[in-house]
Amino acid sequence: MTSPRLGADDVREIARLARLDLSDQEIAGFTERLASVLDYVSQIERAEVGAAAGPPEGQPRPWRPDAAVNPQGFDVADRLLAAAPARDGDLVVVPRVLDAE
Repeated sequence: MTSPRLGADDVREIARLARLDLSDQEIAGFTERLASVLDYVSQIERAEVGAAAGPPEGQPRPWRPDAAVNPQGFDVADRLLAAAPARDGDLVVVPRVLDAE
């Protein structure tokens, strides 16, 4: 499977979506770098992984429970909220950085 080649217009669109103002020189550099990343991903997609099927049948999967862990023994949320310069209940109030569209 060959991925389509990434062009400068694609990078300009990605930059626009990320609200980045890139120069033509930066666009050219990112076009090469992102194309290289996509080429590498394409190589990974072609890798043969049949032998890496996972644990044998009947063996437990090595998953840990999906639970929040607080090894320090203190309430991190309370400490963070106490350090916030402005808050609204359990929310930290921050200044607007993006214009609404």
